Amino acid sequence: MQITAFYIFHITPKRQYSALVKMAYAGFLLRRAKGCSFAKIMGSGGGSLGFGLSPNFKLYAAIMVWDSLEQMKNFEASNRMFAAYSKISSSVDKFYGQAFQVHGKWDGAEPFKAFPDPLLAGSKIIVLTRAKIRWSQIRNFWRFVPSTSEALTQVDGRLFSIGVGELPLIYQATLSIWETQEHMRAYAYKNPQHLEAIKKTKELNWYSEELFGRFYLLPLP
Repeated sequence: MQITAFYIFHITPKRQYSALVKMAYAGFLLRRAKGCSFAKIMGSGGGSLGFGLSPNFKLYAAIMVWDSLEQMKNFEASNRMFAAYSKISSSVDKFYGQAFQVHGKWDGAEPFKAFPDPLLAGSKIIVLTRAKIRWSQIRNFWRFVPSTSEALTQVDGRLFSIGVGELPLIYQATLSIWETQEHMRAYAYKNPQHLEAIKKTKELNWYSEELFGRFYLLPLP
């Protein structure tokens, strides 16, 4: 079974420069880990929930796709780059997911394989969205960010959310965790601000590439 790991590193104030420098080669080293088929390390923006134009040097995120649970555990226990980021972090949030619905591509690849499982249908849900914003639409896109991010903070059933990206100005991703699929769908299909953003996405053709994935939140240690 494919497992997707989501890591959030909360960098200590005195080690922010070290974290930034490691970004230059961390992605390459993470992708070389045994059993890892896809890896991205990303920064975060300032402002509410990481959706801002200014960088946030206090937080970094990594997304890694694993062929097996054993290989993922071996990585967390022995990988030097993972240990280096963990050492300069005050805390590391770890979320593990099994994809059950995926649409789109990330840098031309389809890294997440969907495996719907009726036994996990009642699980909490991880939602990942990622988009490459067209240069011509950057201003239009960021005009709508404050209202949509603020709306997200007020939604019932949202347990966690953060905005991240390889280059958050252009490559924008959102990671959120929801109590149930019903809560997630209520926001996705009924929230006025979110529906307006979807409408503008289609009208103005904001993105040159986008990906949307839903994952069961796995109860792993």
